[in-house]
Amino acid sequence: MVRCERRQCDARYEVTFDTLGRMVGACPACARRTAGRCVTCGQPAGGVPGQRKYCLSCKVLARRAYHQRYVNNDRTRYNAKAAARIRKARAKARGDRPLMDPKAIGTLRGLARAKVLSPERRREIAAQASQTRWKKYYQRQMLKRMREAAEAQ
Repeated sequence: MVRCERRQCDARYEVTFDTLGRMVGACPACARRTAGRCVTCGQPAGGVPGQRKYCLSCKVLARRAYHQRYVNNDRTRYNAKAAARIRKARAKARGDRPLMDPKAIGTLRGLARAKVLSPERRREIAAQASQTRWKKYYQRQMLKRMREAAEAQ
């Protein structure tokens, strides 16, 4: 297997024999590129002939492959960079406002929800919560009595 000597190409040579019986090698990828065609599928690459390597659809696939190779090289470094990028974007969106702890956010959300709910709905929610608490209390009492009865025997 012979490969093209151009570093960016690295495709396999097509070996043929000319009319005099000599072995002649030609790189189809380089030939396509100089003709202005996509290296992988042969579609018109667009732009100036010899400069573009891929057509638009193959370019997307090639970029995905390059990106995947980059990600697989060092996933932790990639994740750290992505996290830093996200932090920076969030800080920019937040502006001068300070970070809030989750407890404070929960309090604000609870107050906002209480303001929106009608008094009847708040009463229903409170009754349901009370019922659930008493149900748990009675379950604990029942378990306690069952344990005591089992110990007494």
